[in-house]
Amino acid sequence: MKRSGPRSVSSRASSPLVRGRGPVVSEGCGVFAASGALGGGYGMVLVVIGSSSPLGGVRALVSMVRKGGENRRILREGLLAEAVCLETYMVHRTVDGYGSSERRLILGFQTSDGRDVRAEMASVVLCAVGDRVPVRYLPERPEQVIHAGSRPGLDPNARLKGTMMVVFICLGLYSVVTGIGLGMR
Repeated sequence: MKRSGPRSVSSRASSPLVRGRGPVVSEGCGVFAASGALGGGYGMVLVVIGSSSPLGGVRALVSMVRKGGENRRILREGLLAEAVCLETYMVHRTVDGYGSSERRLILGFQTSDGRDVRAEMASVVLCAVGDRVPVRYLPERPEQVIHAGSRPGLDPNARLKGTMMVVFICLGLYSVVTGIGLGMR
């Protein structure tokens, strides 16, 4: 005969989820086994924040490497042109109280096939309006120019940025591993 009511106390005690004090959570039920609310909560926060840090750092590093490759290609395969400085200005940036400035030039030149092009580039040398500036460009993208006297490779500023991105990635990965460790306690 089937019983249709609540289970008896003796049958509830033998249930695998109830052992006298409430539900028991299995130790291996995922990355964050709920053994302590505090450790699991902080662990989740560290994993979320920590996983976004390496992703941002990797994206920035890939962008820097890609830009460096484009610049090497322009220096190696680019056509030479003599541009005229049409305008010069400074760009000032401030992040967390630290400032940096960069001199920018707007140049005008004529490509080998006769097109008039205006291009913008960062300048490491002082240049006034009307000065002639030797540049290199690729025929398919003449608006992307590099000073013809540039050396291939990374400047010290780019090296510092790259080093900081690697540190950023490592700190993010450390945060993820620490978060997983806190969540598994």
